[in-house]
Amino acid sequence: MPANNNDTDLQRLQPHHTYYIMGGDLHFLVEKTLFRVHSYFFIRDSVKFNKILQPSATAGQFREGSESNPIVIPDISPDDFATFLWVFYNPKYTSYDHAPVESWVLILKLAHKWEFVAVKDCAARQLETKTDISVAERLRLYQEVEVDSDKYIVPLFKALCKRDIPLTLEESKLLGIETVYLISTAREKLRAVPSDGGKSPLPRDLEDEDVTRTILNLLDPKAANDNQNGLPSRSDTKKRRNGTSASKDTQDSTSKTGGNS
Repeated sequence: MPANNNDTDLQRLQPHHTYYIMGGDLHFLVEKTLFRVHSYFFIRDSVKFNKILQPSATAGQFREGSESNPIVIPDISPDDFATFLWVFYNPKYTSYDHAPVESWVLILKLAHKWEFVAVKDCAARQLETKTDISVAERLRLYQEVEVDSDKYIVPLFKALCKRDIPLTLEESKLLGIETVYLISTAREKLRAVPSDGGKSPLPRDLEDEDVTRTILNLLDPKAANDNQNGLPSRSDTKKRRNGTSASKDTQDSTSKTGGNS
């Protein structure tokens, strides 16, 4: 994000119609549009900008982000940057529901790029409520921006593994060979012989915990083997469902042995 400090060039630029805010102390340049916003959000929420906006140690040098030395944001349009800023200046306060999928996808990608952790999670939460983005599209996006795996990625793997219909050709192209392999392997492990019509339903006695464990084992075998999620084994689940437990089985076995001695 190199700075532009050419006074002649700055005079030819236009302030953004919404986000050139009086009282703002942080200046950005996107193409030929100037933005003036509050540094508070960028210092508080972004690991990357927190480092950039540290006070300059050079006497007489304008700090990066000042009016004479705006931070240049490359590779995006002024409209895209305005969409990202909307998260902080949303006039409806806590209501974000009216924003379309495309806006949240953009916000999520920029939040990942600039290390806005809370904004990134907010964008992912909003996308979870949208019905006009498919499970496969969300999975590909979440993998790309490295959202919290347990919270967002594993549930999408589960959804694709549990549904009766296998991945379509378009979904497979979108997800890539590695993800397709993981999903196909998990589906094979979880299922009996496919039924007529190409559908492959899950066994009736299969627990949701078993699906989770199978996926976790494929995504991270070591973590699954260490049982970091504290999930019981399928045999333990069946014993509890049948009103028995491993400890009771051991006691019964000991009692029988003692009786025969």
